Amino acid sequence: MHKLGAVLVLAAALALPVAASADKPIKSPSPFGTVDIPAGVVCPFEMLWESPVDKNFQSVHLDKAGNVRWIWGGGNNVARITNEANGKVYETNTTGPGRTTLGDDGSLTIDGTGHWLVGYGPGDSPPSSMVFYSGHIVLHVAADGTLSLVSYVGTAPVDVCAALA
Repeated sequence: MHKLGAVLVLAAALALPVAASADKPIKSPSPFGTVDIPAGVVCPFEMLWESPVDKNFQSVHLDKAGNVRWIWGGGNNVARITNEANGKVYETNTTGPGRTTLGDDGSLTIDGTGHWLVGYGPGDSPPSSMVFYSGHIVLHVAADGTLSLVSYVGTAPVDVCAALA
């Protein structure tokens, strides 16, 4: 379960449709849905991550052979995080957008702008945290699923665990 952070960030980006041709990008919905996060994985308390507005999409860009070159994601998304212990709620726009590129080693690099809510698991960097970013963010997901913040430039990040405590 320590790879939850990578799962939370990439849930939509990895739902790749089957390519029929490499002529143009393949656009499809990529809903986030709802995730129940156990205590101690991201924050010290159990959380429920819901998306009351969930109109995300992805455009998968292929090379001539039909292999994925990169994925563009965006749309309209609102995240609602609830601390299951005390009922406090943090709700925010998490629309992005961003570009995901696939490394030859099975890793992923996400280069995003706008609004991002990132849940990091215990083995990630930073470990066990949930952070709201508004600006330019670069994330890396190693082939083993470990999520790392590479860089961020923007407004001061919000520690969502502290906001919900």
